[in-house]
Amino acid sequence: MDPSRPALLILALVISLFVSAPVALVAFPRQSTGAILITGTSTGIGRSAAIGLCARGFTVVATLRRPSAHDVQAFKHEGVSRGCLASNLHIISADVTNATERTQAMDALKALNMRVAAVINNAGVSMDLPFEFVGEDAFRNVMEVNFIAPMLLIREAIPWIKRDRGRVVTVGSIAGRLAAPGQAMYAASKHALEGAHDALRRELLEFGVSVSMVDPGCVKSGIFKKSILAGDPSAQLTRDKYAMYARHFKHRDWVLGLCERFAAEPDESSTVSIVHAVTDEYPKARYWPGTYTVLSGRMLVWLNWALPERILDLATAQQWPGVFTG
Repeated sequence: MDPSRPALLILALVISLFVSAPVALVAFPRQSTGAILITGTSTGIGRSAAIGLCARGFTVVATLRRPSAHDVQAFKHEGVSRGCLASNLHIISADVTNATERTQAMDALKALNMRVAAVINNAGVSMDLPFEFVGEDAFRNVMEVNFIAPMLLIREAIPWIKRDRGRVVTVGSIAGRLAAPGQAMYAASKHALEGAHDALRRELLEFGVSVSMVDPGCVKSGIFKKSILAGDPSAQLTRDKYAMYARHFKHRDWVLGLCERFAAEPDESSTVSIVHAVTDEYPKARYWPGTYTVLSGRMLVWLNWALPERILDLATAQQWPGVFTG
C-alpha cells in the first residue's frame, strides 16, 4: 500500500468535515430560561442578541458604555416591540475596560438570584491603519477592549458559570482567522481571543460548560462606522503619509462598500448564531455568520487554510491588479 495514501485519506476527511456543517460531538443541557449578561449592546449585533434572547424568555442584563436616559428608553421600547418583557431587560452602564464596572455588571447579574445561563462578550472596537502609524495608546486600547477586558470578565464569571453549567459566548471576527493589511492590531486582538477560547473551551469541558466563538463577516453593525471611519486616516495622517498607503485606503473603501452591499442583518446571522450557542443541545465551538464581500466566512477561512500563504499575501496586499477590483 502506498505509504502516503493513509495521510491523504485523513487529509480528505479533515477537509470534508471542515467545509461541511460541523459535527457536534458533545451535548450540553438545553437552555430556555435563566439570566444572561451581554456587553456591547448599543447597536447592531449586541442589541439584536440581547433583545432576541430576552424575547425567548431569558432575563438579560445588557451593558452600554455611558448611555443617556434616551438611549435606555429607546432600547426598552425596541425590546418590548419585539416581544421582550420590559421586566426581563435590565440595561446598565458599564465600561468593560474598567475593573470596578465589570464587577458591578457581574453583581447586577448575580443580584437577579437566577441561574446564570450565559455570559456573552460583544463589546469591541475596530481599527484600520497601517501599523507604522499606530500610536501606543491606540495599540493598547484595541488589545484592552477586544481581548483583555473580555477575558477578565469571563474569569470573574467562571465560578457562577461552572456552578450553573452555563455558557460562555464571545463575538470575535473573521479577522481572528484572516489578517488583512491595515488591521495588525485588530487582527492581533481577535487572534488572541481565538487562542484563549480554544484553551478555555477545553478547560471548562469537564464542568459541563460550553464555550463558543461567533466570528461574523460583513454584518450591519455600528463597529465599522464608529471605529474605522471615525478614525479615518485622512484626518490623522499628513498628506505624504496618506499618499504612502493610498492604494490600501482605496482598497479598504472598496471592501467596505462591498460589505455594506452584501452585509447581513444582525437578526439574520449573528443573533441566530448567538441564540444557538446559548440554547442548543449541540452548540458549535465556532460560528461564521454573514459573508466577507461575496464569500461566506466559512469558505474564506477554508481558503486561508488551503492556499499557500504567499498566494494570500499577494492577493490581500493587492499586488495582483484586477484580481479583486477589476
